[in-house]
Amino acid sequence: MATSFSDSDLLGTDFRFLVEVMGFDLGSWNSCKGLGVTFKHEKVAELGQHAYNSYIPGRAEFTAVTLQRAMKSGDWDKTKTWLEAVTADGWLVATSGVKEATITMQDATLKDVAQWKLKNAMPSSWKGPQLTATGKGVALETLEIVHEGFLDD
Repeated sequence: MATSFSDSDLLGTDFRFLVEVMGFDLGSWNSCKGLGVTFKHEKVAELGQHAYNSYIPGRAEFTAVTLQRAMKSGDWDKTKTWLEAVTADGWLVATSGVKEATITMQDATLKDVAQWKLKNAMPSSWKGPQLTATGKGVALETLEIVHEGFLDD
């Protein structure tokens, strides 16, 4: 007996994801780390209440997203174009509209499973490969993006 799966049964894979920033397709990446949020609630000890503490809702803090990949022909050009567009003088001009990065996770059949839209996404750092004449490894680049969250306010 064959088992059939609906689109809602397909699982996201940690190796299939797309990254787009302000309309710039940044190419393929090997890893995406740091996609998360921490809620900073304030603990309050109420006078006369000894059984528990109460909490006041606080700020949400979103962690920076770190992308890493092996250097591949064409991909660096895409990232470089975006970095050039957002350097000091070009930041306000190039980003007068939406400053959003989108990370889309896909399933094994390349269907979208989940999507995170990072508000006011900006590059925090880019690091190029460590080059050495005696090296035998794959050259890696790393891009870190800071943002103001992916949850609706």
